[in-house]
Amino acid sequence: MKYTEIIKLSNQVKIYADPLNWVLEIGNKNNRSFFHSIDALCDELFDMRLTQKLLRGAPYKTAKEIEKVVGDTRKATREDIEQLKEVWTGAEEARKKPFRKDIG
Repeated sequence: MKYTEIIKLSNQVKIYADPLNWVLEIGNKNNRSFFHSIDALCDELFDMRLTQKLLRGAPYKTAKEIEKVVGDTRKATREDIEQLKEVWTGAEEARKKPFRKDIG
């Protein structure tokens, strides 16, 4: 498949697109998820960031600690989405182009 790279985020996260799909790549091309809407992609991005944060942290003993992790993850995901919004117009144009860089 041919997709256009839209943006590179932190922790080896890349977002690609074509006219029908958004692609979230984490690490390498063997770890890709495909979405039909940007909303679904952003939901997955939040879930992925939250899972990473929970797995890397110390065992959480209180609801307050978990609440803080969720809040921090929301903030980090919001920053990712803001970066995506900055390139949104170009991303939409790139998705409509007939020829794209082959990532696959």
